[in-house]
Amino acid sequence: MKAYGAAIFDMDGTLVDTLADLYDSVNEMLAHYDLPPRTLDEVRRFVGNGARKLMIRSLPADK
Repeated sequence: MKAYGAAIFDMDGTLVDTLADLYDSVNEMLAHYDLPPRTLDEVRRFVGNGARKLMIRSLPADK
């Protein structure tokens, strides 16, 4: 059996439905900075291209 040094998982809904977890994470970050929460539909639209992009897209436009 061949051993691998790393595993990469695509967790944006392709393999596992993680939308609820992403929604919670986004709103936890926003609450930490006293920013208004995002809806589940908003977070769904922001998903794609990694966690950094998700958080940037989640910020209010004026921030």
